[in-house]
Amino acid sequence: MVAADGSTLLPRYGNCRYNKAAAATEAQCDFPGPLPAGTAYETDHPIIAVSGQDTRSGSLHYSVWPTADIDGPSQLPGRAVRGTGEVLRLRPVNGGAFTGSESYRSGGAAGALDFETTRVDDVEAVGFTIRGRVGEEVRTEVPYPRGYRGDTMWVTLPDGVSLVTRPPQDLQSEDSYCREGPAKDGPVACGPGAEPYAVVLLVRIDKRVEGARGSVTVPPGPAADPDQDNNTAPVAVEYIP
Repeated sequence: MVAADGSTLLPRYGNCRYNKAAAATEAQCDFPGPLPAGTAYETDHPIIAVSGQDTRSGSLHYSVWPTADIDGPSQLPGRAVRGTGEVLRLRPVNGGAFTGSESYRSGGAAGALDFETTRVDDVEAVGFTIRGRVGEEVRTEVPYPRGYRGDTMWVTLPDGVSLVTRPPQDLQSEDSYCREGPAKDGPVACGPGAEPYAVVLLVRIDKRVEGARGSVTVPPGPAADPDQDNNTAPVAVEYIP
């Protein structure tokens, strides 16, 4: 049994069943037995997992069981998609490096492989939309970027929208709020914040400006940022009648 998180499995082996025809995340491969106790094996071909363009990290979980001992809900049904390629086989190997538990012996075994991709340090801004009526003060949230490192986010407000500031005693103490930046009429400073997912932005929609659009920008992380083009995302305005 193989389960993939953050990647998908290629349905390539004829003696394996997969939970989906494309982008499978689970596979069950059946091998004929019996397999002599005390013998170590490896597959004669790799089980390949493919990560997506935006994958930052993931894991592969695998377990080996006598077929009769697999719980019903854990088994893939007989009608599940089968691979269309060659048969995956087992071949004996030197098991001297095996480091299994000495205190627990069973008919099964399991393990996991965690991985990170080159995008693990990629900071990616998340855009958002300000919704409200003209002349209205609006509370919205600036979402933390993906890969957030606790840095200040910089929001350029769309035309026709202005920042609202209030004394600290008039704000909810458990929230973090955006504030004026160092430059007059420049970007608004948001964060770092205490909330687990966003910083509160208070604005006033002063007038309707068709096509008005701002942006949110986050600085790259301390490590090499593999894609700085996604450090800026759009901020839109939706006018409610």
